[in-house]
Amino acid sequence: MSLLRQVAHNTALQFSGKIIGTALGFFVALMMFRYLGDERYGNFNTTISYLQLFGIIMDLGLYVVLLKHINSAENKTGRLQDNIFTLRIVTATIFLAIAIGTVWFIPQYPLIVQWGVVVVAANFFFITMNQLFQAIFQQHRAMGWVAIAEVMSKLTLFGSTVSVIYVFQAGLLSILAAIVLAGGVQTLILWLASRRYTRLHAAFELPVWKRIMRESWPIAVAIALNLIYFKSDTIILSIYHSQATVGIYGVPYKMLEVLISLPVMVVGLIMPVFSLQYEQHDQAGFAQLYQRSINLLWMMAAPLIVGGWLLAQPLMLMIAGDEYTSNPAVLGQLFRILIFAVAAIFIGTLTGYVVVAVNKQRTIIAGYAFVAVTALTGYLWLIPHYSYFGAAWVTVYSETAMMLIAIAVIYRATKVLPSLAGLLRITLAAGVMGLGVYWMQHWPLLLVIALGALLYAFALLAVKGITRDELKTVLKHG
Repeated sequence: MSLLRQVAHNTALQFSGKIIGTALGFFVALMMFRYLGDERYGNFNTTISYLQLFGIIMDLGLYVVLLKHINSAENKTGRLQDNIFTLRIVTATIFLAIAIGTVWFIPQYPLIVQWGVVVVAANFFFITMNQLFQAIFQQHRAMGWVAIAEVMSKLTLFGSTVSVIYVFQAGLLSILAAIVLAGGVQTLILWLASRRYTRLHAAFELPVWKRIMRESWPIAVAIALNLIYFKSDTIILSIYHSQATVGIYGVPYKMLEVLISLPVMVVGLIMPVFSLQYEQHDQAGFAQLYQRSINLLWMMAAPLIVGGWLLAQPLMLMIAGDEYTSNPAVLGQLFRILIFAVAAIFIGTLTGYVVVAVNKQRTIIAGYAFVAVTALTGYLWLIPHYSYFGAAWVTVYSETAMMLIAIAVIYRATKVLPSLAGLLRITLAAGVMGLGVYWMQHWPLLLVIALGALLYAFALLAVKGITRDELKTVLKHG
Protein backbone atom coordinates (compact mmCIF):
# COMPACT_ATOMS: atom_id res chain seq x y z
CA MET A 1 0.00 0.00 0.00
CA SER A 2 1.42 3.40 -1.00
CA LEU A 3 2.14 6.09 1.60
CA LEU A 4 -0.64 8.26 0.20
CA ARG A 5 -3.09 5.38 0.36
CA GLN A 6 -2.02 4.55 3.93
CA VAL A 7 -2.43 8.16 5.06
CA ALA A 8 -5.83 8.38 3.36
CA HIS A 9 -6.96 5.06 4.83
CA ASN A 10 -5.85 5.95 8.35
CA THR A 11 -7.34 9.42 8.08
CA ALA A 12 -10.66 7.88 7.02
CA LEU A 13 -10.59 5.48 9.97
CA GLN A 14 -9.72 8.21 12.43
CA PHE A 15 -12.36 10.51 11.01
CA SER A 16 -14.94 7.74 11.28
CA GLY A 17 -14.10 7.21 14.92
CA LYS A 18 -14.01 10.94 15.57
CA ILE A 19 -17.38 11.46 13.88
CA ILE A 20 -19.01 8.77 16.00
CA GLY A 21 -17.21 9.99 19.10
CA THR A 22 -18.14 13.59 18.39
CA ALA A 23 -21.78 12.66 17.91
CA LEU A 24 -21.83 10.81 21.24
CA GLY A 25 -19.93 13.66 22.88
CA PHE A 26 -22.45 16.11 21.48
CA PHE A 27 -25.33 14.29 23.15
CA VAL A 28 -23.37 14.10 26.41
CA ALA A 29 -22.78 17.86 26.27
CA LEU A 30 -26.44 18.43 25.44
CA MET A 31 -27.49 16.42 28.49
CA MET A 32 -25.04 18.29 30.72
CA PHE A 33 -26.09 21.73 29.47
CA ARG A 34 -29.75 21.01 30.20
CA TYR A 35 -29.10 19.24 33.50
CA LEU A 36 -26.55 21.61 34.99
CA GLY A 37 -27.59 25.03 33.71
CA ASP A 38 -25.23 27.98 33.40
CA GLU A 39 -23.93 28.17 36.99
CA ARG A 40 -23.25 24.48 37.58
CA TYR A 41 -21.84 24.10 34.06
CA GLY A 42 -19.65 27.07 34.95
CA ASN A 43 -18.32 24.98 37.84
CA PHE A 44 -17.68 22.14 35.40
CA ASN A 45 -15.97 24.45 32.90
CA THR A 46 -13.78 26.07 35.56
CA THR A 47 -12.71 22.64 36.84
CA ILE A 48 -11.76 21.36 33.40
CA SER A 49 -10.06 24.60 32.33
CA TYR A 50 -7.98 24.74 35.49
CA LEU A 51 -6.69 21.22 34.92
CA GLN A 52 -6.14 21.90 31.22
CA LEU A 53 -3.56 24.50 32.20
CA PHE A 54 -1.50 21.79 33.87
CA GLY A 55 -2.39 19.27 31.18
CA ILE A 56 -0.94 21.47 28.45
CA ILE A 57 2.20 22.22 30.47
CA MET A 58 2.91 18.59 31.31
CA ASP A 59 2.93 17.71 27.60
CA LEU A 60 6.52 19.09 27.57
CA GLY A 61 6.68 18.60 23.81
CA LEU A 62 7.20 14.85 24.27
CA TYR A 63 4.46 13.82 21.85
CA VAL A 64 5.91 15.91 19.02
CA VAL A 65 9.42 14.57 19.67
CA LEU A 66 8.17 10.96 19.70
CA LEU A 67 6.14 11.52 16.54
CA LYS A 68 9.15 13.05 14.81
CA HIS A 69 11.62 10.29 15.74
CA ILE A 70 9.40 7.24 16.06
CA ASN A 71 10.81 5.80 12.81
CA SER A 72 14.42 6.63 13.69
CA ALA A 73 17.19 4.04 14.05
CA GLU A 74 17.38 4.65 17.80
CA ASN A 75 13.74 3.66 18.22
CA LYS A 76 13.97 0.39 16.29
CA THR A 77 14.42 -1.40 19.63
CA GLY A 78 11.81 0.81 21.33
CA ARG A 79 14.44 2.53 23.47
CA LEU A 80 13.34 6.07 22.69
CA GLN A 81 9.63 5.45 23.12
CA ASP A 82 10.20 3.60 26.43
CA ASN A 83 12.11 6.56 27.83
CA ILE A 84 9.53 9.06 26.59
CA PHE A 85 6.64 7.08 28.06
CA THR A 86 8.43 6.78 31.41
CA LEU A 87 9.33 10.46 31.42
CA ARG A 88 5.70 11.31 30.63
CA ILE A 89 4.43 9.22 33.56
CA VAL A 90 6.82 10.93 35.98
CA THR A 91 6.15 14.49 34.82
CA ALA A 92 2.38 13.98 34.54
CA THR A 93 2.23 12.69 38.11
CA ILE A 94 4.21 15.69 39.37
CA PHE A 95 2.16 18.32 37.53
CA LEU A 96 -1.19 16.80 38.46
CA ALA A 97 -0.14 16.63 42.11
CA ILE A 98 0.69 20.36 41.91
CA ALA A 99 -2.72 21.05 40.35
CA ILE A 100 -4.56 19.19 43.10
CA GLY A 101 -2.54 20.92 45.80
CA THR A 102 -2.78 24.50 44.53
CA VAL A 103 -6.49 24.65 43.70
CA TRP A 104 -7.33 24.90 47.40
CA PHE A 105 -5.54 28.26 47.60
CA ILE A 106 -7.82 30.04 45.08
CA PRO A 107 -10.50 31.73 47.24
CA GLN A 108 -12.74 32.62 44.27
CA TYR A 109 -13.35 28.94 43.53
CA PRO A 110 -16.29 27.24 45.26
CA LEU A 111 -15.70 24.00 47.12
CA ILE A 112 -17.33 21.96 44.35
CA VAL A 113 -14.67 23.15 41.88
CA GLN A 114 -11.85 22.28 44.26
CA TRP A 115 -13.15 18.77 44.85
CA GLY A 116 -13.89 18.49 41.14
CA VAL A 117 -10.20 18.99 40.37
CA VAL A 118 -9.33 16.14 42.73
CA VAL A 119 -11.83 13.80 41.06
CA VAL A 120 -11.13 14.48 37.40
CA ALA A 121 -7.32 14.85 37.61
CA ALA A 122 -6.93 11.14 36.78
CA ASN A 123 -8.59 11.70 33.41
CA PHE A 124 -5.88 14.17 32.44
CA PHE A 125 -3.31 11.49 33.19
CA PHE A 126 -5.19 9.19 30.82
CA ILE A 127 -5.35 11.91 28.15
CA THR A 128 -1.64 12.58 28.22
CA MET A 129 -0.83 8.87 27.94
CA ASN A 130 -3.34 8.34 25.15
CA GLN A 131 -1.56 10.96 23.09
CA LEU A 132 1.69 8.98 23.18
CA PHE A 133 -0.11 5.73 22.37
CA GLN A 134 -1.49 7.47 19.31
CA ALA A 135 2.05 8.05 18.02
CA ILE A 136 2.62 4.27 18.04
CA PHE A 137 -0.47 3.65 15.94
CA GLN A 138 0.49 6.46 13.57
CA GLN A 139 3.88 4.79 13.10
CA HIS A 140 2.26 1.49 12.13
CA ARG A 141 -0.58 3.13 10.17
CA ALA A 142 -3.03 1.38 12.51
CA MET A 143 -5.27 4.28 13.45
CA GLY A 144 -8.26 1.96 13.47
CA TRP A 145 -7.39 1.13 17.08
CA VAL A 146 -7.48 4.82 17.97
CA ALA A 147 -10.93 5.02 16.41
CA ILE A 148 -12.13 1.95 18.33
CA ALA A 149 -10.80 3.33 21.61
CA GLU A 150 -12.40 6.70 20.91
CA VAL A 151 -15.80 5.15 20.21
CA MET A 152 -15.71 2.80 23.20
CA SER A 153 -14.66 5.65 25.47
CA LYS A 154 -17.51 7.86 24.25
CA LEU A 155 -20.01 4.99 24.58
CA THR A 156 -18.86 4.53 28.17
CA LEU A 157 -19.18 8.26 28.80
CA PHE A 158 -22.62 8.36 27.21
CA GLY A 159 -23.93 5.39 29.20
CA SER A 160 -22.47 6.53 32.52
CA THR A 161 -23.71 10.12 32.01
CA VAL A 162 -27.23 8.88 31.26
CA SER A 163 -27.07 6.85 34.48
CA VAL A 164 -25.78 9.76 36.54
CA ILE A 165 -28.37 12.24 35.24
CA TYR A 166 -31.51 10.21 34.59
CA VAL A 167 -31.18 7.23 36.95
CA PHE A 168 -29.31 8.49 40.00
CA GLN A 169 -29.86 12.23 39.44
CA ALA A 170 -26.48 12.82 41.03
CA GLY A 171 -24.36 15.96 41.05
CA LEU A 172 -21.32 17.38 39.30
CA LEU A 173 -18.77 15.13 41.00
CA SER A 174 -20.52 12.04 39.67
CA ILE A 175 -20.46 13.48 36.15
CA LEU A 176 -16.73 14.10 36.52
CA ALA A 177 -16.28 10.52 37.76
CA ALA A 178 -18.03 9.31 34.59
CA ILE A 179 -15.46 11.24 32.55
CA VAL A 180 -12.64 9.53 34.45
CA LEU A 181 -14.18 6.11 33.81
CA ALA A 182 -14.43 6.82 30.07
CA GLY A 183 -10.83 8.02 29.94
CA GLY A 184 -9.65 4.89 31.71
CA VAL A 185 -11.47 2.68 29.19
CA GLN A 186 -9.78 4.48 26.31
CA THR A 187 -6.31 4.14 27.84
CA LEU A 188 -6.83 0.43 28.59
CA ILE A 189 -7.88 -0.32 24.99
CA LEU A 190 -4.95 1.62 23.52
CA TRP A 191 -2.45 -0.05 25.85
CA LEU A 192 -3.72 -3.55 25.07
CA ALA A 193 -3.80 -2.85 21.33
CA SER A 194 -0.31 -1.32 21.34
CA ARG A 195 1.08 -4.64 22.53
CA ARG A 196 0.39 -6.02 19.03
CA TYR A 197 3.14 -3.72 17.72
CA THR A 198 5.49 -3.02 20.63
CA ARG A 199 6.04 -3.78 24.29
CA LEU A 200 6.55 -0.78 26.54
CA HIS A 201 8.95 -0.98 29.45
CA ALA A 202 10.04 1.44 32.15
CA ALA A 203 13.24 3.20 31.10
CA PHE A 204 15.15 5.59 33.36
CA GLU A 205 18.13 6.37 31.12
CA LEU A 206 19.04 9.87 32.28
CA PRO A 207 21.33 10.61 29.30
CA VAL A 208 18.42 9.80 26.96
CA TRP A 209 16.06 11.91 29.07
CA LYS A 210 18.46 14.84 28.86
CA ARG A 211 18.75 14.47 25.09
CA ILE A 212 14.95 14.31 24.77
CA MET A 213 14.51 17.40 26.93
CA ARG A 214 17.15 19.33 24.97
CA GLU A 215 15.03 18.85 21.87
CA SER A 216 11.65 19.18 23.53
CA TRP A 217 12.22 22.20 25.79
CA PRO A 218 11.60 24.77 23.04
CA ILE A 219 8.35 22.96 22.24
CA ALA A 220 7.52 22.84 25.96
CA VAL A 221 8.12 26.58 26.33
CA ALA A 222 6.04 27.24 23.22
CA ILE A 223 3.24 25.08 24.63
CA ALA A 224 3.42 26.86 27.98
CA LEU A 225 3.18 30.23 26.23
CA ASN A 226 0.41 28.84 24.06
CA LEU A 227 -1.71 27.95 27.07
CA ILE A 228 -1.52 31.55 28.27
CA TYR A 229 -3.48 32.76 25.29
CA PHE A 230 -5.58 29.63 24.75
CA LYS A 231 -6.88 28.75 28.23
CA SER A 232 -6.24 31.72 30.51
CA ASP A 233 -9.40 33.41 29.24
CA THR A 234 -11.64 30.98 31.13
CA ILE A 235 -9.45 31.10 34.25
CA ILE A 236 -9.42 34.93 34.32
CA LEU A 237 -13.14 34.97 33.58
CA SER A 238 -13.75 32.63 36.55
CA ILE A 239 -11.83 34.98 38.86
CA TYR A 240 -13.47 38.27 37.80
CA HIS A 241 -17.00 37.05 37.09
CA SER A 242 -19.58 34.57 38.34
CA GLN A 243 -19.63 30.85 37.61
CA ALA A 244 -22.81 31.46 35.58
CA THR A 245 -20.80 33.76 33.30
CA VAL A 246 -18.17 31.04 32.89
CA GLY A 247 -20.98 28.62 32.04
CA ILE A 248 -22.34 30.91 29.33
CA TYR A 249 -18.89 31.28 27.75
CA GLY A 250 -18.36 27.55 28.00
CA VAL A 251 -21.11 26.54 25.56
CA PRO A 252 -19.79 28.22 22.37
CA TYR A 253 -16.22 27.54 23.49
CA LYS A 254 -17.04 23.84 23.80
CA MET A 255 -18.15 23.87 20.17
CA LEU A 256 -14.88 25.55 19.23
CA GLU A 257 -12.91 22.79 20.98
CA VAL A 258 -14.88 20.12 19.13
CA LEU A 259 -14.17 21.73 15.76
CA ILE A 260 -10.44 22.19 16.29
CA SER A 261 -9.93 18.50 17.03
CA LEU A 262 -10.33 17.85 13.29
CA PRO A 263 -7.07 19.46 12.03
CA VAL A 264 -5.06 17.76 14.79
CA MET A 265 -6.01 14.35 13.37
CA VAL A 266 -5.01 15.23 9.82
CA VAL A 267 -1.77 17.01 10.68
CA GLY A 268 -0.65 14.28 13.07
CA LEU A 269 -0.73 11.76 10.23
CA ILE A 270 1.05 14.03 7.75
CA MET A 271 3.82 15.38 10.00
CA PRO A 272 6.26 12.42 9.59
CA VAL A 273 6.15 12.99 5.83
CA PHE A 274 6.99 16.68 6.32
CA SER A 275 9.99 15.77 8.48
CA LEU A 276 11.22 13.19 5.97
CA GLN A 277 10.92 15.54 2.99
CA TYR A 278 12.72 18.34 4.81
CA GLU A 279 15.56 16.06 5.94
CA GLN A 280 15.94 14.76 2.36
CA HIS A 281 15.92 18.33 0.98
CA ASP A 282 12.90 17.51 -1.19
CA GLN A 283 11.93 21.15 -1.70
CA ALA A 284 9.35 20.45 -4.41
CA GLY A 285 7.65 17.66 -2.50
CA PHE A 286 7.66 19.69 0.71
CA ALA A 287 6.13 22.73 -1.02
CA GLN A 288 3.45 20.63 -2.70
CA LEU A 289 2.48 18.84 0.51
CA TYR A 290 2.43 22.14 2.42
CA GLN A 291 0.10 23.75 -0.11
CA ARG A 292 -2.22 20.77 -0.38
CA SER A 293 -2.40 20.45 3.39
CA ILE A 294 -3.36 24.11 3.77
CA ASN A 295 -5.95 23.76 1.01
CA LEU A 296 -7.40 20.66 2.68
CA LEU A 297 -7.64 22.33 6.07
CA TRP A 298 -9.18 25.47 4.63
CA MET A 299 -11.62 23.29 2.70
CA MET A 300 -12.73 21.92 6.07
CA ALA A 301 -12.73 25.27 7.90
CA ALA A 302 -14.39 27.60 5.39
CA PRO A 303 -17.89 26.07 5.45
CA LEU A 304 -17.74 25.80 9.24
CA ILE A 305 -17.04 29.52 9.52
CA VAL A 306 -19.68 30.64 7.02
CA GLY A 307 -22.35 28.20 8.17
CA GLY A 308 -21.52 28.69 11.84
CA TRP A 309 -21.84 32.45 11.60
CA LEU A 310 -25.19 32.29 9.82
CA LEU A 311 -26.67 29.57 12.03
CA ALA A 312 -25.06 30.55 15.33
CA GLN A 313 -28.20 31.32 17.31
CA PRO A 314 -30.36 28.30 16.35
CA LEU A 315 -27.31 26.07 16.69
CA MET A 316 -26.60 27.29 20.23
CA LEU A 317 -30.26 27.00 21.24
CA MET A 318 -30.39 23.45 19.89
CA ILE A 319 -27.33 22.56 21.93
CA ALA A 320 -27.98 24.35 25.22
CA GLY A 321 -31.75 24.84 25.20
CA ASP A 322 -33.84 27.96 25.83
CA GLU A 323 -33.65 27.57 29.60
CA TYR A 324 -29.88 27.17 29.93
CA THR A 325 -29.48 30.84 30.81
CA SER A 326 -31.74 33.86 31.30
CA ASN A 327 -30.14 35.52 28.24
CA PRO A 328 -29.86 32.82 25.55
CA ALA A 329 -29.23 35.35 22.75
CA VAL A 330 -25.70 35.90 24.07
CA LEU A 331 -24.74 32.30 23.21
CA GLY A 332 -25.17 32.95 19.49
CA GLN A 333 -23.37 36.30 19.75
CA LEU A 334 -20.36 34.65 21.35
CA PHE A 335 -20.29 31.81 18.84
CA ARG A 336 -20.27 34.32 15.95
CA ILE A 337 -17.10 35.82 17.41
CA LEU A 338 -15.33 32.58 18.27
CA ILE A 339 -16.05 30.98 14.89
CA PHE A 340 -13.51 33.38 13.33
CA ALA A 341 -10.81 31.74 15.42
CA VAL A 342 -11.51 28.44 13.67
CA ALA A 343 -9.78 29.52 10.45
CA ALA A 344 -6.63 30.56 12.28
CA ILE A 345 -6.61 27.42 14.44
CA PHE A 346 -7.08 25.06 11.47
CA ILE A 347 -4.17 26.55 9.52
CA GLY A 348 -2.20 27.30 12.69
CA THR A 349 -2.31 23.64 13.74
CA LEU A 350 -0.54 22.73 10.51
CA THR A 351 2.01 25.55 10.61
CA GLY A 352 2.79 24.84 14.25
CA TYR A 353 3.68 21.24 13.43
CA VAL A 354 5.61 22.22 10.30
CA VAL A 355 7.73 24.62 12.36
CA VAL A 356 8.85 21.60 14.39
CA ALA A 357 9.42 19.52 11.24
CA VAL A 358 11.85 22.16 9.91
CA ASN A 359 13.57 22.44 13.32
CA LYS A 360 12.57 26.04 13.98
CA GLN A 361 10.84 25.46 17.30
CA ARG A 362 13.40 27.65 19.07
CA THR A 363 12.99 30.47 16.56
CA ILE A 364 9.24 30.69 17.09
CA ILE A 365 9.48 31.00 20.87
CA ALA A 366 9.79 34.79 20.53
CA GLY A 367 6.54 34.78 18.56
CA TYR A 368 4.77 32.72 21.19
CA ALA A 369 6.08 35.07 23.88
CA PHE A 370 4.83 38.14 22.02
CA VAL A 371 1.36 36.68 21.50
CA ALA A 372 1.21 35.38 25.07
CA VAL A 373 2.10 38.74 26.59
CA THR A 374 -0.25 40.74 24.35
CA ALA A 375 -3.10 38.25 24.77
CA LEU A 376 -2.71 38.12 28.54
CA THR A 377 -2.69 41.91 28.61
CA GLY A 378 -5.84 41.91 26.51
CA TYR A 379 -7.57 39.40 28.77
CA LEU A 380 -6.69 41.31 31.94
CA TRP A 381 -7.80 44.58 30.37
CA LEU A 382 -10.97 43.50 28.56
CA ILE A 383 -12.43 40.64 30.64
CA PRO A 384 -13.09 42.73 33.79
CA HIS A 385 -15.00 45.29 31.68
CA TYR A 386 -16.45 43.29 28.77
CA SER A 387 -16.67 39.82 30.30
CA TYR A 388 -16.95 36.95 27.81
CA PHE A 389 -17.05 39.27 24.78
CA GLY A 390 -13.59 40.56 25.64
CA ALA A 391 -12.36 37.01 26.12
CA ALA A 392 -13.75 35.90 22.75
CA TRP A 393 -12.20 38.74 20.73
CA VAL A 394 -8.77 38.30 22.31
CA THR A 395 -8.98 34.59 21.45
CA VAL A 396 -9.55 35.49 17.79
CA TYR A 397 -6.60 37.91 17.86
CA SER A 398 -4.18 35.49 19.50
CA GLU A 399 -4.89 32.55 17.20
CA THR A 400 -4.64 34.73 14.08
CA ALA A 401 -1.38 36.35 15.21
CA MET A 402 0.21 33.00 16.00
CA MET A 403 -0.78 31.54 12.63
CA LEU A 404 0.80 34.48 10.76
CA ILE A 405 4.00 34.29 12.81
CA ALA A 406 4.36 30.56 12.10
CA ILE A 407 3.85 31.11 8.36
CA ALA A 408 6.61 33.73 8.44
CA VAL A 409 9.00 31.41 10.30
CA ILE A 410 8.37 28.60 7.80
CA TYR A 411 8.94 30.97 4.90
CA ARG A 412 12.28 32.14 6.28
CA ALA A 413 13.39 28.51 6.70
CA THR A 414 12.13 27.08 3.41
CA LYS A 415 11.26 30.03 1.15
CA VAL A 416 7.89 28.32 0.67
CA LEU A 417 4.83 30.54 0.83
CA PRO A 418 1.28 29.24 0.38
CA SER A 419 -0.52 30.25 -2.80
CA LEU A 420 -3.83 32.05 -2.38
CA ALA A 421 -5.38 30.83 -5.65
CA GLY A 422 -6.77 27.56 -4.31
CA LEU A 423 -7.80 29.19 -1.04
CA LEU A 424 -9.80 31.83 -2.88
CA ARG A 425 -11.65 29.19 -4.93
CA ILE A 426 -12.53 27.33 -1.75
CA THR A 427 -13.69 30.59 -0.15
CA LEU A 428 -15.88 31.28 -3.17
CA ALA A 429 -17.48 27.84 -2.79
CA ALA A 430 -18.12 28.54 0.88
CA GLY A 431 -19.69 31.88 -0.11
CA VAL A 432 -22.05 30.12 -2.53
CA MET A 433 -22.99 27.74 0.27
CA GLY A 434 -23.53 30.74 2.56
CA LEU A 435 -26.04 32.28 0.13
CA GLY A 436 -27.98 29.03 0.12
CA VAL A 437 -27.89 28.71 3.90
CA TYR A 438 -29.03 32.32 4.30
CA TRP A 439 -32.00 31.65 2.02
CA MET A 440 -32.83 28.43 3.94
CA GLN A 441 -32.02 29.69 7.46
CA HIS A 442 -35.64 29.51 8.68
CA TRP A 443 -35.97 25.86 7.65
CA PRO A 444 -35.34 23.04 10.18
CA LEU A 445 -31.73 23.34 11.31
CA LEU A 446 -30.55 19.80 10.55
CA LEU A 447 -32.06 19.99 7.05
CA VAL A 448 -30.27 23.29 6.41
CA ILE A 449 -26.96 21.78 7.53
CA ALA A 450 -27.38 18.73 5.27
CA LEU A 451 -28.43 20.76 2.22
CA GLY A 452 -25.69 23.30 2.90
CA ALA A 453 -23.08 20.53 2.89
CA LEU A 454 -24.34 19.22 -0.46
CA LEU A 455 -24.37 22.70 -1.93
CA TYR A 456 -20.80 23.26 -0.76
CA ALA A 457 -19.62 20.01 -2.35
CA PHE A 458 -21.15 20.92 -5.70
CA ALA A 459 -19.77 24.48 -5.47
CA LEU A 460 -16.28 23.10 -4.80
CA LEU A 461 -16.45 21.05 -7.96
CA ALA A 462 -17.87 23.93 -9.96
CA VAL A 463 -15.13 26.42 -9.04
CA LYS A 464 -12.44 23.71 -9.02
CA GLY A 465 -11.73 24.17 -5.35
CA ILE A 466 -11.27 20.43 -5.67
CA THR A 467 -11.08 18.80 -9.09
CA ARG A 468 -12.89 15.64 -10.12
CA ASP A 469 -9.55 13.81 -10.40
CA GLU A 470 -8.58 14.85 -6.86
CA LEU A 471 -11.97 13.74 -5.60
CA LYS A 472 -11.58 10.37 -7.32
CA THR A 473 -8.14 10.00 -5.75
CA VAL A 474 -9.52 10.73 -2.28
CA LEU A 475 -12.33 8.24 -2.74
CA LYS A 476 -10.01 5.62 -4.16
CA HIS A 477 -7.51 5.83 -1.33
CA GLY A 478 -10.10 6.29 1.41
